[in-house]
Amino acid sequence: MTEEDSTVSSGSKPKEASTIVASSETIGSGEEPLPWPKDVGSCVGTIMLSVNGGATYRALPFEFTAYKSAPSVLECSHNIAMSVGGLEVELGMKGTLTCYPSFGDAGTMEEGEGKEGGDGGDGGEGGEGGEEEAKETGEEGAKEAGKEGGEEKSDGFGLGLKDMGSMPAAPSTNWLFPSNNIKIKFKGRSATGSIDTVVEGIYDEQTGSISCAVPSMPAAIEWVNYMKEEQAKVAAGLEEDSKEEDPEGEEDESDQFVPPVRPDVMDVEVYLAMDGTTFEKISTLSMMPPPAFESIVTEEGGATPGSAIRIVGSGFGAIGAAVKVQVDHVSSGTDFTMTGIIEQNEGEDEGETIDSVVFTAPKDIQLKSGEQDGISNQCIAEISVDGSTMTDWQMTFAMVPGEEE
Repeated sequence: MTEEDSTVSSGSKPKEASTIVASSETIGSGEEPLPWPKDVGSCVGTIMLSVNGGATYRALPFEFTAYKSAPSVLECSHNIAMSVGGLEVELGMKGTLTCYPSFGDAGTMEEGEGKEGGDGGDGGEGGEGGEEEAKETGEEGAKEAGKEGGEEKSDGFGLGLKDMGSMPAAPSTNWLFPSNNIKIKFKGRSATGSIDTVVEGIYDEQTGSISCAVPSMPAAIEWVNYMKEEQAKVAAGLEEDSKEEDPEGEEDESDQFVPPVRPDVMDVEVYLAMDGTTFEKISTLSMMPPPAFESIVTEEGGATPGSAIRIVGSGFGAIGAAVKVQVDHVSSGTDFTMTGIIEQNEGEDEGETIDSVVFTAPKDIQLKSGEQDGISNQCIAEISVDGSTMTDWQMTFAMVPGEEE
């Protein structure tokens, strides 16, 4: 794909097509080809053949899609994703994508409400300006996003969430179209991890956008798996047994295992190739590892419906920001979606700080009273910092029925 020249994209079938060479079956050698239609991204082209030295041409029964690239008019629906992958994102025209979901006071996801902030690094504010301006301002979009809107409108990492409602109405063009070869590349590198992965893109004819799942970062998966293994050892008491067997902690240096480090938050560039080959940068999103849990603190004896629960750990995000919390009642399999607030408190040691997410236990959860079997009232709490992808630490906490009025 080039900015001015057309490129073939096999297997594509746009809804509205036009011939960009000629509308008649034959043309004379002196006639100029039709100009590219204004504000149109793709057209069906026809191959013309001349057997008399260019005096006349005849259309062959072969069609291809010519695509005029314009990455500055496209954007990604998200600008933040967890590096374990799985988040569904869309690529589409500015002003046409579904806005990022926000959290309401009642603890449920409210569709259609965007949060203020940058547009994820693709074209600056409002998507105005030419392509060069978009490229220059795009990289600053994510950095400046968190400065706009204050704590209540933060995404938890100071990056800002997309506000699609502020985008100008997009022209009815076919910049994106059906194709069997749509590819989306995620590429980025930092000192603690990297990603360079190509995934399939799916065209949605109803919305005119292309969707895909964000791939996982290998370093993040390695770190998460290691942390789960360590949690399992602690739960089984293997760590203490190991210390008793080797009280001096002496180990052969050649056998020492270097645990994987937690990946840093990393800027990842998003590229689109309608023909599956020629990639162009569309946007930038920030990938971050899932927050780590250390413990879940409840009231003594267990949490009651409506009581405050605290998830203690690290990597939650900006203090005062809201995150999505999902509580799963194990025995019934019922999920509850709550809103959690990131807090920071002083620890027992001087200068120590403790990060946590505080949320209210679900009030309408069905709990059994009386003697328990240890499982009936157990719950699992997970959180999400990108609004969709949940952590998977499987850490449980106990709930108890509240006092009857």
